[in-house]
Amino acid sequence: MKKVIGLFLVVVMCFMSTAALLAQDTGSDKRGKKQMDPSKRWEKMAEDLKMNEKQLAEFNKINEEFKQKMKKEFESTKEQREAMKAEREKQKATMMAMLSERDEQMKKILTDEQYKQYKEKQRPSRDHKEKGRHHKGWRGNNHR
Repeated sequence: MKKVIGLFLVVVMCFMSTAALLAQDTGSDKRGKKQMDPSKRWEKMAEDLKMNEKQLAEFNKINEEFKQKMKKEFESTKEQREAMKAEREKQKATMMAMLSERDEQMKKILTDEQYKQYKEKQRPSRDHKEKGRHHKGWRGNNHR
């Protein structure tokens, strides 16, 4: 009897889990559907609004001007993004050179064993940064 009740509970829980998952709004209807071609979307809107020829001509002109402005703006921001990326790469190279220089200076003043320990103590902080830059801060793990 206990096995039957346990099995029944497992089945009910699976059913409830499935129902909960299906009830979630994933937004896939928005992302899953193909976007309508912008020109077709504007044609449909013009048709839905029942525009006359003069309105339709102005409507198309305004949309074409907007399209050109957006394209120009996208191109200018693309250049800015590329320039920022190049600047970040330059900064990274400079930082790496500075780190190498510091390591060489440390190597001169530390014994081989001390330098080895120095490098090992640096490694955890680098590994920590690679995991998403989550810092413990000055309080360690007790930061609640």
